[in-house]
Amino acid sequence: MASPECRAFATWNKLNRFRHGPGVAARLERERVAAMVHLRFTAQILHDQVAAERYFLFEHPIGASSWQEDCIRSVVDLPGFGRVTTHQCQFGQEITHGKHKGRPIQKPTGFLSNSPEMLKALDRRCEAVRGQCSRPEGGEHFHLSGDHARRAARYPRELCRPVLDLALIHILPLPPKT
Repeated sequence: MASPECRAFATWNKLNRFRHGPGVAARLERERVAAMVHLRFTAQILHDQVAAERYFLFEHPIGASSWQEDCIRSVVDLPGFGRVTTHQCQFGQEITHGKHKGRPIQKPTGFLSNSPEMLKALDRRCEAVRGQCSRPEGGEHFHLSGDHARRAARYPRELCRPVLDLALIHILPLPPKT
């Protein structure tokens, strides 16, 4: 499972470079350079997994610019790999504190894997209409910011369950190529 820090690839960081002056832009650029080192390292590990005929799962927010980086594109473009979009509200992602506690968080997330079973288990999207979540509990989606965004960086338990269950099955190498 590869889930490198995504903050440097967030849309807000791109906007903040222009809104808050050269000092903030310089700090964000330093953070982006460090994040790129980590992202390239992650992509190399994914390539190593493929070379060793092992499964992998890569996760980043669907809107993150990391999906367009050459190192990740080199993995996305490999034959036999798939990518799905998951809305985390369908796995129980919600506000955990304060007056908005219990409101669902859609949080569109991209998953890339060479395990069709893993992608099938994670391929859940919200059928939201006018901000109303389609999860059984319903509720109006909450737009993330501040502390709520930091807390939502943790996966909901219901999202971890299928990943862990399938990871145990996939400890073995990939089946031989025919």
